[in-house]
Amino acid sequence: MTNNKNYFFFFGSLLFGFFFISPILFGCKKQEITVKPSKFIPVEKKNSSLFFQYASLTEPTSGSIAYDLFSEALKDYDSLYVLATIMSGNIGGANNDDVFDSHIDTFNLSGAPNFQGNLDTLTLPEAIQAHQSSEVIVNAAYELEFDSDKIYVNTTTEFFKQVSKQDYYLTAYIIVDSIIANQAGHPNGANTALRKTVVDVGRVPGYVPRYLGYKVATGNINNGHKFNLRFEADRLPSWTDTDQISVALVISKYSPFGRPVFVNAHTNHQ
Repeated sequence: MTNNKNYFFFFGSLLFGFFFISPILFGCKKQEITVKPSKFIPVEKKNSSLFFQYASLTEPTSGSIAYDLFSEALKDYDSLYVLATIMSGNIGGANNDDVFDSHIDTFNLSGAPNFQGNLDTLTLPEAIQAHQSSEVIVNAAYELEFDSDKIYVNTTTEFFKQVSKQDYYLTAYIIVDSIIANQAGHPNGANTALRKTVVDVGRVPGYVPRYLGYKVATGNINNGHKFNLRFEADRLPSWTDTDQISVALVISKYSPFGRPVFVNAHTNHQ
């Protein structure tokens, strides 16, 4: 690795050292979703790691050191894994601040900038090594549909192993790449292109919004079990290029302390 990459992982490790697991469960009572059978999307039997950057438009380090480190990670890992920025600040009316606050509260993070591998204190190489060597339990896939003011995410989740006495949750993070915003600390200032920014989570109509997952499977689950779930999110007029819109599907469980525990992730690589 280059010196920049070494510093990236060192910097991430330092940041992670200052927070601990929170016993607080963010949001309302967990809800189980029931859906009607429909066409299944093919799901790959594969483990894919997740890496979140936490950034703030008003925090200069987010626009300097952290921005460069995350850009470096995108070059090396974005074609194989799931990387995204959870952003605090005004990015044109998106719901990003609610997503940011929910994660900061639930994981007791110190704020931005920060990094999180597989919803834990791991750097990205550590997360990949641990996850790739583990058995594939479950994965998900999605297809996108667009209206002028809506994004629709059709998902299929499939289990590749029989499990018992477990609850599983699915979150669809809506990501828009290269949103132009005023980022403190970045040399481009008001014309900074924000990379892979989470603008909202997909909602299931008729249910309370869940920023850290809807319960989608529970109890004894058979190998080969599949289910579909359709999410939707608001689409801002400035998000005209659908090629810049993607989704991070994150499957999780909950620890006894009410903290989400990472299981798997998926995105459609572009």
